[in-house]
Amino acid sequence: MQKNKQTLTQKERRYDIDWLRIVLIFSVLLFHVGMVYRGSNEDWHIKSPQTSEWLHHLMVQLHIWRMPLLFFISGVGTYFALGIRNSRKYLAERTKRLFIPLLAGMFGIIVPIQVYIEFLLRGRFQGSFWDFYPTIFEWVPYPNGALSWHHLWFILYLFIYSLLALPLFLQLRTTKGKAFIKRLTRIASGKGALLLGVLPILLVKVLLKPHFPEETHALYNDWEYFTFGWMFFITGYMIASHQHFWDILKEQRRIFLIAWVLASAFLYYNYLATPKTWIFPKLPFDIRYWWISQTMVAWFSMLAVMGYGYRYLNIRHRWLKPLNQGVYPFYILHQPVIIVIGFFSVHWGLGVWAGFVVLTILSTVVSIGIYWWLVRPFALMRTLFGMKPKPTLKKESEPTPINQLA
Repeated sequence: MQKNKQTLTQKERRYDIDWLRIVLIFSVLLFHVGMVYRGSNEDWHIKSPQTSEWLHHLMVQLHIWRMPLLFFISGVGTYFALGIRNSRKYLAERTKRLFIPLLAGMFGIIVPIQVYIEFLLRGRFQGSFWDFYPTIFEWVPYPNGALSWHHLWFILYLFIYSLLALPLFLQLRTTKGKAFIKRLTRIASGKGALLLGVLPILLVKVLLKPHFPEETHALYNDWEYFTFGWMFFITGYMIASHQHFWDILKEQRRIFLIAWVLASAFLYYNYLATPKTWIFPKLPFDIRYWWISQTMVAWFSMLAVMGYGYRYLNIRHRWLKPLNQGVYPFYILHQPVIIVIGFFSVHWGLGVWAGFVVLTILSTVVSIGIYWWLVRPFALMRTLFGMKPKPTLKKESEPTPINQLA
């Protein structure tokens, strides 16, 4: 019976995963619009002269759990993708959907226009974008030079995760691997037992955070966050591999929600009432309250969101397929669009909240418009933005297997 349930999970279309992916990508746009108006000392590519400290406080938690949850969902998608492809085809598909868009973004317009506007605002460059563009090929990494992947770091990390985790994922598909997963489901069946999954992730943070204190997204000096995301990616694959995990998430979703709320209270206590750097007392190694609260919020929110999503969002809708097809190009487009529009809108004197709403609406509409008229219809643009070839009428009527967001 368990075997039949597991096979069903691999073949069925999981609409909740699609809906959550779409919502999370839109939350990334909201977060980046918020970066323009947040009241903090942290510089972004553009910054409004009018900022809000309250907005900054709201964004603290969103920053902690949105990207780990996206990595988790990508791991879920990897399980389904490997179910319909051998490893060679999977690697070819990951290269097409991840590596090609990464290069196209870095050496096309997507990333360079962001660096150009930032350097223009800070007085580091004068002249047109076309005068600036050749400086990319001086091969000097950002922020000292113009070569960067900016928000496409997420795509780079996913591509590397896909390569590193493939041997493990293939092993988990063997008889021994399936037996291991089944043993994990028995352990996870206890009330609240999945909450303990936070412990290995916290251990990684404790071991690596003192050596890599900043979240840079630069890869070479970002090994704590890189490993943090990789563990969520692997967890997504493992939970997707057995139906019983999903049943636990749905049945215990209220427990996970309560844990998330309590962890959030602990997080804001550390953030607002005490220094973030407080060291946990009387331990022989460096562990900080802030690290504990961050890790708990990230893990508990993932459990709660996936549980409630599986319970309420596994619903088919006619809008889901076009939204799901466009969400990846939307992710690639959204940040340069925000920066270009924000370059002008921050001087309109709208204030923080009106400016936030206007920039959100304009960025959403323009990103969708570019995708709809300049990306979606053309084969070359679809390739550069990681989309599949335009389907024939026959193929459009057929269900497509779940795909990992890149």
